[in-house]
Parts: sequence; C-alpha cells; structure tokens
Amino acid sequence: MKKQSLITLIASISLIISMQDSYSQIKNEPNFYIGLGTSVSTFIGGDFGSTFAARFYSDRDYYNDYYYPGPYTINELHNYRHESFFPLQVDLAMGMDVTRFTTVQIESSIIWHLNGNARRNYETGTMGDLNYIDRNDNSELLAIPIIASIKLFPFGRKQTSFYITGGYGVQYMQESVERIRNVYDYNYYGYNNSSTLYEYPISDTKGREWLQGFKVGMGVAFRLNRNVTGDVELKATNFYPPFRDNSSNLSMYRSPDITNVSLSSKIFFGL
Repeated sequence: MKKQSLITLIASISLIISMQDSYSQIKNEPNFYIGLGTSVSTFIGGDFGSTFAARFYSDRDYYNDYYYPGPYTINELHNYRHESFFPLQVDLAMGMDVTRFTTVQIESSIIWHLNGNARRNYETGTMGDLNYIDRNDNSELLAIPIIASIKLFPFGRKQTSFYITGGYGVQYMQESVERIRNVYDYNYYGYNNSSTLYEYPISDTKGREWLQGFKVGMGVAFRLNRNVTGDVELKATNFYPPFRDNSSNLSMYRSPDITNVSLSSKIFFGL
C-alpha cells in the first residue's frame, strides 16, 4: 500500500507537468506555480489530539544545581525560562491552473511539536532511603504530509475567489517520548518547600510510520500581480495509523486516526 501511494503521487506530479506544456500554449498568463507559506494548526481528537494540541512551550535551564549538576535537576533559584508556541508548520506547494474552474496541486508541510502533553503513566518506587516517581514526559513530533489535491472554483475563478479542495496522500510520522524518574526525599524541603532532589531520563521510546489519509478544505484565492498569487485556506487532514496498541507509550498507536485542523496562508510564484 505504501508503494502504491507513492506511485500515485509521482504519477500526479508527472500529470501536472505534462498538462502544463499543452495548457500554456493556449493561455498567456503563467499557469504553473510553486509556493510556500505557514499555518496555525492543532491536532484534535483521541489521545493524539490531547498530546499534540496547540500550546505554549515553557522550558527551564537546570544547570548549576547545588545537589546534582546536570540538565535534568531542579533548583528554581538558578532557572530561567524561554517560551514558544507549538506546533510550528511550514507549507510548500506546486500546481497548475487546468481550467477556470479547477487547479491541481501537490502540497506538503513540515510540522514540529516539541511540547507534547504525554499520558503520564505514573509508577512509584524506592532507591535506598529515597523515593521516586516515574512518568512519561517530553513528547515530540515531526509530521510531513504529502498530498495530491484539487481546487474547485464552483463559479469560476474570474467570478469569485472562493474554492473548495480535497485530496489524498501519505504522511510521515515520527513521535518520541521520554520516561523520567523524579527522585525525592520527604525529609528534605528545598526551594518552595519542594522535596525533589533531582530527576533524569531512564528510557526513550520512538516510533516512525508512513500513514495514508485525505484532506478537505475551503479557501479564498487572491492575485497580487501577474506572476504572484496567494490563498488563505481552512483545511483538515486525517491519516490512519497502521495498527492500534493501547498499551504503547506513543499516542499515535493509541488513536484511531491522526487529525489536524489548520488555517494557512501561502504565496505562489508563476513560472
């Protein structure tokens, strides 16, 4: 199935290039284009949606700790924070205006999420006179969808800029999560009455998959000049994991599908 999906995408690219040669002979304006843009997006639904929904990222520097020097120790007197928003998304596309009603397009995105809210799965234990709590944390995601799609302008692109769109494709997924051990002592009260001495990673789980799925959306196209156009598009993509495993630490295996909703803006350059 993976090979068939990739063959379908390659055939779609070849179709766009071949159609461009004949169509350009009867149209003076540029009809083949490439473009790039960005999106504000979030994953929704199931364990995957709760893990990789849009959120702000806040990180601390744990170096120079008095009790346990290292990147995973806690001493808030020496911490500083930096914040950012995830997921981050960059969009790429190339396509061709086939008629005044239709456009065919190959599109892709690179989606990063470095602040996933992993299902914790707490476990407790002892280390000599000390106690510890293990948890899942530091979930990260890289997703790269590649979709062959069509834009349909129901009233003609010269009458209205509104369009609907749909397509089929594949998505590369890479998800990881760390298992963190928090060591504490009830007889110790540090800064802010914390009994934590230090914490560190004890394992790292990773998964990589190619998924199949589809896209639906709607948008508005606009023209900046003869060679530069753009669009604003609201879309949803849905991809299906190859199997389910509710015992997995990775959320993509605990979810029936991987759904992303985004609002994108792209600029296209005619060739």
